Amino acid sequence: LRLEPGQSGIAGEAELLIGNAVPRGGADAGGPMAEVKPAPVEFSVTGLPPEAAALGFSATPASGKVEPGKSVPITFAFRPSTASLSSSNLGIISAFGVSQWTQTTCTLVLKGGSPPPEHPEITVVVHGFIPTGKALADAEAETVAEVGAMATPRGGAKGAKGGKKK
Repeated sequence: LRLEPGQSGIAGEAELLIGNAVPRGGADAGGPMAEVKPAPVEFSVTGLPPEAAALGFSATPASGKVEPGKSVPITFAFRPSTASLSSSNLGIISAFGVSQWTQTTCTLVLKGGSPPPEHPEITVVVHGFIPTGKALADAEAETVAEVGAMATPRGGAKGAKGGKKK
């Protein structure tokens, strides 16, 4: 999965849809799938290295159940920050004005279902974009400014503790 940066130019995400198909040909059809009774499939995303999670990679939900005839999206995301990159070689390269791609690998494990999944373990390679250090710092500053503007009460700080005494 290639997690293209979003509108901010920083965070990227992609969805992987897990489906559980209901076999065609029920008991009335008399076909080879006539005896198959649909069952839920359990899934889990495992093996995401701690250093990849510390850089900003994530998978949500990391586990769950898919009922027959339904589907569940798993969102893979990469949200780097200056803090998460500060102790890595990737952060050093980014600080010198070089954007780059990084990747990690995890495993999607599928259990249950009827019939059971043909491939119960699927390797997922996830690519995340690391912008230049300046672009990352600018995007973080813009986010902080937006959050600060939303938190400021209407009419400014009048009436707040520590204001001017009358």
